[in-house]
Amino acid sequence: MDPLVSVIVPVYNVLPYLHEALDSLIGQTYRELEIILIDDGSTDGSGEVCDGYAERDQRICVIHQKNKGLSAARNIGLDRANGNYIAFIDPDDAFHSEFIEKLLSSMIHENADMALCKYSIQHTTEKMEWSSSDKLQPLIAAGIYDRSPVLDALITGNLNVNVWNKLYKKSLWESIRFYEGHVYEDNDIAYQIYSHIDKLCVIQESLYNHRKRPGSITMDYSYRNIDDAFQAIMRTESFIMANVPVLFSREQLLSFQQNLIKNILVCYFRSKKVTEVPKREYRAKLRHQIIEAGDKYDINRFSFQVRLAYFMLCKCPMLFDLCFPCYRIMVSIKRKIRAT
Repeated sequence: MDPLVSVIVPVYNVLPYLHEALDSLIGQTYRELEIILIDDGSTDGSGEVCDGYAERDQRICVIHQKNKGLSAARNIGLDRANGNYIAFIDPDDAFHSEFIEKLLSSMIHENADMALCKYSIQHTTEKMEWSSSDKLQPLIAAGIYDRSPVLDALITGNLNVNVWNKLYKKSLWESIRFYEGHVYEDNDIAYQIYSHIDKLCVIQESLYNHRKRPGSITMDYSYRNIDDAFQAIMRTESFIMANVPVLFSREQLLSFQQNLIKNILVCYFRSKKVTEVPKREYRAKLRHQIIEAGDKYDINRFSFQVRLAYFMLCKCPMLFDLCFPCYRIMVSIKRKIRAT
């Protein structure tokens, strides 16, 4: 008998994209699915669409609740899931008809705890198209990995933290739940989950299209989102420090701390786009937190590019805002070269 896969889909006000996602899901070649749709207080008719799909397909279960946020919706799905395997799907994305089948097949063949596929990012409000192979993410090469190289790839940014292009053994989630009340919940979860795996399968094929659209969480430059991103980074650093040297080496901690500085510099740069007031006071507070982090980690241990960006922020924030886009391009090119 084929194992049951529970697919958890949190739904909140995504009516223009929901049909594409749900059609991708019910059209999966792997049929032993439990599809859990959590309508998180939608006000645009998304909940009614979910009910309509449930009437057509008995594998679909719809849970309606007051708006509690993405993390709480996913946790409800985890609590209700009956499958041996877990997948998370975003309701504004689309995926290949063999998404579940190929990930599950690789996991069973290798007796792996988890599998992931490559994906493309598409900035569109229209129906998504499959991308060419040269633009696929994450940068980690296809293959079978044990825990240590997986954690290396996660720390260096060659492995994405998002939960949606992956398939998990349910046992990984027995004692882990998403951090509720905050966005960027994937950042908190990724290191905990990857620290529990013994084997990971990476598939080279692009089986998932991830949509970037106006109004999505990652495109929201509010104080709350930026601060949540900052706090998620700091919580992850605390988790790594608490697990040195059992799970993480001193070298991995140093690498993470260097990337931490990069990421909180990104938080500061994004705060320039905030339209809320008082903007100047918020940016000054965030800048002070970044300077404290640099002092804490001894910024002189890090690469020239990181030190340059940090010192520009310390000495001349206006120059930092002007030059930081060029810095990000340099970092991206360097990471891609290192991954090849």
